[in-house]
Amino acid sequence: MGAACCKSKNVHFEPTNIKSIKVQPAKIAFDNSNGNQIESDFIEDVVCKEDEINENEMQTFDLCDSKVLLVKQHGKISAIGAKCSHNDAPLVTGALGEGRVRCPWHGACFNIATGDIEDFPGMDSIPCYKVRIEKGQVFVRAKKSELQSNKRTLTMAKRDMNDKRVFVVIGGGPSGATC
Repeated sequence: MGAACCKSKNVHFEPTNIKSIKVQPAKIAFDNSNGNQIESDFIEDVVCKEDEINENEMQTFDLCDSKVLLVKQHGKISAIGAKCSHNDAPLVTGALGEGRVRCPWHGACFNIATGDIEDFPGMDSIPCYKVRIEKGQVFVRAKKSELQSNKRTLTMAKRDMNDKRVFVVIGGGPSGATC
């Protein structure tokens, strides 16, 4: 198990609540008249009923032959990637803290609302999917590429050629590897 503390005193881990349910994806057609990303790059489907997930509970569900992790906290259901971006550990067996889930293997911590990485050793964030609830059904909308990769690399700032400052990164940890 990874570290129990996830920057919160309210840590909940109940292995008896772990469930996995397979749902077949629906075929959905979208209008692409707004010029945004092509909607065929996305999948949206019902993954469960709203009452199938309890407060402070994590469950994995199938969406388009991939897994998504649903987390319910403060009455809100969030959907993120089901595996740690560091070493593919199943996050459903990790520790759920206040707004965060901690990987059970090495302790990487991810924000349940955004999928952003908040604690190492992982370097990449995990995908965050859109959730909507309609007539008691939980719909998850995900980018197909993010479902397959289960990683989301944050956009880095570009170098300003007019900035003549020099920075030195000391150490061989994640900061040194990304610079």
